[in-house]
Amino acid sequence: MNRVATYNSYGSPEVVEISSQPIPPVGEHQIRIRVAAAGVNPLDWKLVRGDLRWFRRGPWPRLLGCDFAGVVDAVGSAVPGWCEGQAVFGSLRDPLSGRRGSYGGWLTAEPAEVVEVPAGVSLELGAALPVAGASALQCLEMAGVKAGDEVLIIGATGGVGSFATVLATARGARVTAVCRERNEAYARQLGAARVLAHDRVDPLDDPARYDAILDLAGAHDFDRCGPRLKPRGRYVLSTPGTSDYLAAWRSRLVGGPRAYGLAVRRDRASMRQLAALAAAGTFDRIALSTFALDDARKALEQSRSGGVRGKILLAPTANLQS
Repeated sequence: MNRVATYNSYGSPEVVEISSQPIPPVGEHQIRIRVAAAGVNPLDWKLVRGDLRWFRRGPWPRLLGCDFAGVVDAVGSAVPGWCEGQAVFGSLRDPLSGRRGSYGGWLTAEPAEVVEVPAGVSLELGAALPVAGASALQCLEMAGVKAGDEVLIIGATGGVGSFATVLATARGARVTAVCRERNEAYARQLGAARVLAHDRVDPLDDPARYDAILDLAGAHDFDRCGPRLKPRGRYVLSTPGTSDYLAAWRSRLVGGPRAYGLAVRRDRASMRQLAALAAAGTFDRIALSTFALDDARKALEQSRSGGVRGKILLAPTANLQS
């Protein structure tokens, strides 16, 4: 049987249950994967809370999780290029449906959702890459971060923030990290040149001006961050709402600093780029916190409470090795 995390109603992480379902059969055009690690993302607890209930479809109970890494267990007859035993990672493209999920022992995926884990990269890091890594990479691209830039990263020690801090410093940017005071040493471990503890000071009271501000915590809008940007600076919000997209549109009309809202792409091109960076050791400094599947509620609550240090994972079948 396949032990999976499910929920039958909206609410706090307490509504999540661990139940048993049949191991999913592999379709002609699918790959079945035995999951070693699953990435825990804010989207997961937001779905449980009912934030996107108007876009949901499908019956109850619903499965959780989209990011995964594991070992190919079976290959459909019409799927070339894959074989049993390959170490893979990826991200399911339909998390809103609740019909598939990575919080469990097995899942089925389409070939377009899967990338091979490079030699020397752990399955745990593979599971951390898709949403957090792609979000960080694409935020930096939108902000045009390059060598010599001064970059303020708000939420610099969380899941997306850890990747963004490492990637920005790898590009030669000088990062000022905003995080909780207790995470200051970790922020410097990631490569931050300066750290502003938001539980001690208001980071936007600092007189510094930046080439880019990445708000990866949804803490400050463009109206607040704009004055801290240089004339051609860019502000990027990783979790934009309607008002943020309107602010981005207005910024293009009035000139000066510009605002952008991220709509993350979890395509194979992004995952292959992240895989290459992982193989080069770029992400070795990122902290990974792993919970057992039975502790899915705790993992979701830790993600929801904020102040996370690095990336949170579940280990449905922790005995698998990369």
